[in-house]
Amino acid sequence: MVGTCTLAELLLSNLSAHRPRVLPPRSGPSGRHSSVALILRVVPEDKGAGRAEILYIKRATRDRDRWSGHIAFPGGHVEDDDESPRHAAERETMEEIGLDLRCPEFDYVGRLDDREISPPSRGSRPSPKMVVSSFVFVQTSPRTPALHLNPGEVALAVWVPISHFEKISMKDHTLQMDLIRPSYAARFFRLDQIHFPSILLPHPPYHDTQSLSGPLSSDIDLVLWGLTLSITSDLLTHARMSLHYPLFRTNNSVLNHLS
Repeated sequence: MVGTCTLAELLLSNLSAHRPRVLPPRSGPSGRHSSVALILRVVPEDKGAGRAEILYIKRATRDRDRWSGHIAFPGGHVEDDDESPRHAAERETMEEIGLDLRCPEFDYVGRLDDREISPPSRGSRPSPKMVVSSFVFVQTSPRTPALHLNPGEVALAVWVPISHFEKISMKDHTLQMDLIRPSYAARFFRLDQIHFPSILLPHPPYHDTQSLSGPLSSDIDLVLWGLTLSITSDLLTHARMSLHYPLFRTNNSVLNHLS
């Protein structure tokens, strides 16, 4: 196990030597490119090493939003007037949670491999593929600047200890998704339901939480899954940690074995 006090140094070293896979944006009017910011900090503790943490947000619940209510990283679409995908991640972070990643309190660490994804569909037509770029930042000051959540986009922000990912089991928690209008073949092969691997993030007092609706209720599950889980796994690989999990699980035991 890597000591949490060395996490920032380890990430700096590994990411500075890492040559990220950079994908070209999808072409055509439907092609999109998004960027996210992974923000780390080390919280001093009275005994032992400091506690390394990573910032997640829970998106606001909105109609017709593919990512409504999801656990995510701050970020969004790369716009035409953005200087670069990294600038888009910094701009979106400022707009969503009021955190200025260009200020002296933060250092840019590096870029993870780009990912090409198919966003959740809004109907019968599949969504166009999207390139997602991930940029890592580390807080250098002892105190975290105040967050100012945009109520139209973010419901809460939460700092989660990196050590939490050393203790979880991927099989403990799954997110069940019902397929829209499953075909006869899907029902025959028991593909009418797909279970995606997920992790339940911890509740206070193990992390700091900022919510627009007051204290976080213990009844609210903070479910990390999908793209954000994959990006988290990419980050932990550079810290010599790894999450091993199947891409998905269905009700068909044969397909589960193949996956």
